[in-house]
Amino acid sequence: MLLLILFFYPSEIRAATTDYENVSLSRIVLSPRRFPQKLSQTSENIEVLTEEDIESSPATDPGEAIAYVPGVDVAARTGFGHFSFLSIQGSNSYHVLVLVDGIPFNTQASGQADTLAALPLGDLDRIEIVKGAASSAWGYALGGVIDLVTKDTGDSVIPHGQVTSAWAGFGTSLESFDVKGRAGPIGYYLSGEYRDAGGTRATTGTQGREDTLQKKMFGKASYLFSEILKATASFGYSGAEVNEGVYSSASERTHVPYFARYGQVRLESEKDDRNHLEAAFKFNRQLILTDTLDGTTDEFLSTVRHQNHYYGVELKDIITLRDHDILAVGYDISDTILKSSQMHQSRSVLLGAPYVNYLLNLEPFDLLGGLRYDRNGEFGSQLNPNAGAVYHFPGKSRSRLRMNATRAFSAPPLLWKYFEDVVPGLTANNPNIKPERAWEYEAGIESEAVPNLFLKFSVYRSDISDAINTARNNQGLLIKKNFEKFRQQGFEFESRAQFSKEFSGSFAADFNDVEDRATRLTVTGRGVTRPSFRGDVDYEAPFGFRMRLEGRYNRWDSPTSVQPNDRKFIFDGRISQKLKNTAKGIDLTCFLNVHNLTNSKYWMDRDYPLPQRYFEAGVTLDF
Repeated sequence: MLLLILFFYPSEIRAATTDYENVSLSRIVLSPRRFPQKLSQTSENIEVLTEEDIESSPATDPGEAIAYVPGVDVAARTGFGHFSFLSIQGSNSYHVLVLVDGIPFNTQASGQADTLAALPLGDLDRIEIVKGAASSAWGYALGGVIDLVTKDTGDSVIPHGQVTSAWAGFGTSLESFDVKGRAGPIGYYLSGEYRDAGGTRATTGTQGREDTLQKKMFGKASYLFSEILKATASFGYSGAEVNEGVYSSASERTHVPYFARYGQVRLESEKDDRNHLEAAFKFNRQLILTDTLDGTTDEFLSTVRHQNHYYGVELKDIITLRDHDILAVGYDISDTILKSSQMHQSRSVLLGAPYVNYLLNLEPFDLLGGLRYDRNGEFGSQLNPNAGAVYHFPGKSRSRLRMNATRAFSAPPLLWKYFEDVVPGLTANNPNIKPERAWEYEAGIESEAVPNLFLKFSVYRSDISDAINTARNNQGLLIKKNFEKFRQQGFEFESRAQFSKEFSGSFAADFNDVEDRATRLTVTGRGVTRPSFRGDVDYEAPFGFRMRLEGRYNRWDSPTSVQPNDRKFIFDGRISQKLKNTAKGIDLTCFLNVHNLTNSKYWMDRDYPLPQRYFEAGVTLDF
């Protein structure tokens, strides 16, 4: 519908929005090259969700927020706080590096970040999403990067913040707050969240328990030693108690406690506008338990325990040359320790990685290059070069052509190599497993030639050698195995339009294909969509009323054995009313979120159906 409106009524759109600002690509991003650059200068395919995007969305956690992003697929595991798997451009979940302020959350147990639902949403200033390999900047990021950037400390003596209280279906309640300010040379930001949720699905044949309890806290403090030296320290805690209920195909249920304590201390020095030095110590200690209980009697059957401890040091120098060019030189050192009940002893992997990234401005071109050398103590070394270019079309068309080629590397998690089978007859380790290596190519064109209309089209191809997938060994046990070569390829189309000052909308479509080059067969069952569609409409009135409707359609690559029921649009909506100066210096916002508006029965796997339609209502006080 949006495309038909744009086709038949372009002049009316232009006339209605003459005085309104174009969709802007001038915002600054950090994740693609690890130095600040304009979004319009990136040769990679980048998406940024701003604080306003997050607040206007009906999402309740980062996983739900990025599920609306074109090219990003999130396979939710039913209700609040449950683990979810994500994919970017047909990649495996463990190919996507998930960061909070540059702190990695991927574990050596699964290779992926298991806990998007447990990470903060209200704390976020923005979410930067790099679609495609980013190994020249971050190392093991064959599929992409999702960087959750938290809010900065305050700069006002008078504290500012917000308090939210909400209630939702399934006996769910949410209480959260954040506050920031400054006391002398010390800036601070504090937040907390408490969510208690009941089960979002009926159990089958038993009364197995399903509920979630989440507690999150985050704090950040900055100290200005002088005009050229600043220190910032942050600490976060996320804890969850998740009862997953009884699957339709089993008589057992699982209880999954999860805890993460993470943070960093960062020093920044900037003698002038041309040289910016940073040094940071980062840590992330995660504990994930999986208890299996009888679905009828709640009798304890077994437990699996994973502890993932990450410690890292980051050194970086960002140099500005010729007022336009940027050079970043850095070194990453990290040690990740895995202690697991599925291994006889703890294992660790030591990583050292120097890197350099460069932006050369030669109008109308931006030329980009990067190089990183990863030395993995368990899986060897890899040199990851990158070359990209952006051509800015002359005149006022505000159109760009992007091209990018990169070498990528993904080391498998330690558990796949050293796993000791605790379920006889089911799984086994693979001591000969090798890292995956890939060449990835992508190109795209973006245009704002028509005022208030943004169009983007991208294509990509990734050839992965020694690609890893699940297979059976000679004894019939499931293992992670290297295949000769997989090819991931596809395209993405995105459009956004501002029809008037109050009304905007978007439509996006993408297609992914993963092929085993040896057999020429399509690879399935990886938690990846083939065709998918996204769309939204947003109405924001001058008197504080706002209404937003988000829709998505996914066709997953699920095998017929899991009986997928996925080929339908799922709609979520949010209605809010902001009342300014309800009391002196206080704004009141009332909101209503509707999830699964059409009450569709939907799942990519029969064991994990989407919850039925439910409502969430609440109030937020801004002070």
